[in-house]
Amino acid sequence: MKKKLFMLISTLLVSTITVFAQLSEISCSDFETPEDQSTWTILNGSEVNQWVFNTAANGDGTSLYISNDPNSPTPPYEYYSRSYVVDGEVISLHANVWAYKDFKFPDCDEGFILSFDWRCFGENAPEQNDFMWVYIGYPENVAAGEFGGHRSLRRLTNPLNPNKPLRFNGQREWQHFETALPIDENDSIIYSGHSIRLYFFWHNDNMDEGSFPAAVDNVCVHTPCSYEPPVVDAINDSHAIGQGESLTLYPNPTTGIVTLQLTPETCTLAPEIQIFDIYGQLIQVMPVNGENPQIDLSSCSAGVYLVKLVNNGNVVGMQKVVRN
Repeated sequence: MKKKLFMLISTLLVSTITVFAQLSEISCSDFETPEDQSTWTILNGSEVNQWVFNTAANGDGTSLYISNDPNSPTPPYEYYSRSYVVDGEVISLHANVWAYKDFKFPDCDEGFILSFDWRCFGENAPEQNDFMWVYIGYPENVAAGEFGGHRSLRRLTNPLNPNKPLRFNGQREWQHFETALPIDENDSIIYSGHSIRLYFFWHNDNMDEGSFPAAVDNVCVHTPCSYEPPVVDAINDSHAIGQGESLTLYPNPTTGIVTLQLTPETCTLAPEIQIFDIYGQLIQVMPVNGENPQIDLSSCSAGVYLVKLVNNGNVVGMQKVVRN
């Protein structure tokens, strides 16, 4: 883990450090590699504020943060936060976007520890209605543009915001958050032995000017039980929403040309191939042509891409591929 030594010194008590010395790491994301980034699902849609992986919010490493210009070489850590008028037309800057990851919890009767670093100020008005919510729960489908999560999800409480404790905002500098799982006596989620999804949700209400939108880094889950993490190929494990199974493609990683291996049944079932970048933007559509269609990523920049087989809007198969 890479950054903010001063933050760790100022926010972690000696007792907390002692506890962590006894914990085993289940999973940690510092977003420094395409492989790590590929374990996260980003749902930006066409919203004006979007989640990106880059360095503007940190200065000393990659983090996950909100930007108003996601396609620039280094997306700025800033956001448009108030509507404006062009030729008599009101341009809305309202936004609701999601980022999430599934964590596989081992069988363990003891409590787990979730921690992450975060930074978010939001709008300058006293209402502070631009904010990040953090949810945890069983996997649920959410969508870009959708405000809030399902009733089955638990929202984490921000101790730095006593007036509106469910909102992660009001902080211009990086902060460290940690909590025990289960969260409290009312937490009905069974963590042990289950896949649990952690969601980061950014909301911009399109009203007042603001600065420093949501940013997240060093997302970790630890356990006091003896635990050896399984060997997982993050790239060949698809975490996208929807029906469909992973498909076989090679070489992966690739320097350009990727070949898919399909069965005759799949060729009939899935007439279309869709390729998305890591921000969820559709960059290429092509028909399925035979059992070994090829995708050319030579003109694409290095990074992680998601390949989907689609039939009338339904995902039949999917797989992530790394372009070196």
